[in-house]
Amino acid sequence: MSEYVKVFLRMLTMLAAMSIIFTLFYSINLFTKSKFFVNSEVLFSGIQNSNPKNINESISQFKNRNMMGRYEVGDSILNDPWIKMAYLKKLYPNKIKLVVQERGTIMKLSSQKRCYFYSIEGDLLTADCSDVKIFDYSSMDKDRLYITARILMNTKDLNYDRIDLYKSHISVSLKGYRMLLPYDFEVFRKNVNYARAISTMYKSINYIDIRVPRKIYVNGVKNET
Repeated sequence: MSEYVKVFLRMLTMLAAMSIIFTLFYSINLFTKSKFFVNSEVLFSGIQNSNPKNINESISQFKNRNMMGRYEVGDSILNDPWIKMAYLKKLYPNKIKLVVQERGTIMKLSSQKRCYFYSIEGDLLTADCSDVKIFDYSSMDKDRLYITARILMNTKDLNYDRIDLYKSHISVSLKGYRMLLPYDFEVFRKNVNYARAISTMYKSINYIDIRVPRKIYVNGVKNET
């Protein structure tokens, strides 16, 4: 094959490649500017406690725009204390979806006439004071709140009427009696099942104290033998 033919074939190859690249960029340009793909509707997922007004204002900039793929949202949304993670997802042809993951909560408590949700991450989130069953008198000590939350997470069947958090102990009001718990999860874990078993031996109980390692104190009247 002569050198002229080789040069000619190389030129054809280059022209073909340039044509493909041009066509590709032209198609992408048409796609991104097409009104058919402009965002006209916003969908939401995972929003329960976060501020919907603030979220709507924050994502308004993405309406009437043509966007592709996934977009990270700005600090205006993530500054909401309830929101742990959020991102925008394109739903073709003309919708976007805001996916929100809110912080999970363990308990709702009242302290000094103000109420909070306590999150899994250890954050206190402002809440209304309806249906509060946990009352704090321990100055909102972080370690005490953490132990209380851990106890509740590991005793999901604990059917309590009220919980009072004092500086020295936790008082749990159950059906007919109180149980006094320590701010020590291991002591609680080792004593609580024995305490439940012992409670069946009593006709009436004022309180059960499981704050001392390997010891359980019961104030009440035993069943008649």
